[in-house]
Amino acid sequence: MARRGEVIEDPMFGERMTFLDTSADTNGELLRLQLVVPVGGRVPFPHAHPRQQESFDVQHGTLSYRLGFRRSKTLGQGERLVIPHGALHAWWNAADSELTAIVEFRPAFRTEIFLETTFGLFRDRRVHRSGVPNIWQLAALMSEFRHEMWVPSPLSILFRVLGPAARARGYRAWYSEYSPDLPAPGSTEV
Repeated sequence: MARRGEVIEDPMFGERMTFLDTSADTNGELLRLQLVVPVGGRVPFPHAHPRQQESFDVQHGTLSYRLGFRRSKTLGQGERLVIPHGALHAWWNAADSELTAIVEFRPAFRTEIFLETTFGLFRDRRVHRSGVPNIWQLAALMSEFRHEMWVPSPLSILFRVLGPAARARGYRAWYSEYSPDLPAPGSTEV
């Protein structure tokens, strides 16, 4: 599990996260982190957090985002975006300078484990050049973390169906090298 002050980096795309308040620090109420995104950085695909509110407080740079199928908008330094639970969204840095934002997830759930895992996969280059893991790894992740992260159908249905087969092939939703304090992969103790 993440610890306050821990930094995870994605050398593939240059993103960096510093955990400011973890699930353990807040009794599960909140995960707060500082996100640094280089020019052109983005979340790989539109998604939603079915049971979490996500917010962005822009400290430096410009955050571009889209909620649902609406037109894209931007936020600058000092502005805040609150994304209600279940709202489909995507975000990116379309500006010509680095973006720094404080991001919060309420409640925390297991989001830090998801982030440690995805950043670990990026770090170890276990993803395609587009930044997306192979279909089996993605199915293992998305079927396990479906309450923290959701993608629109037909992908959500595909991931739920392929999840057990992905685990049978040895793919896991988390790995001990990325989240060393967790029980062994495959355990139900998370």
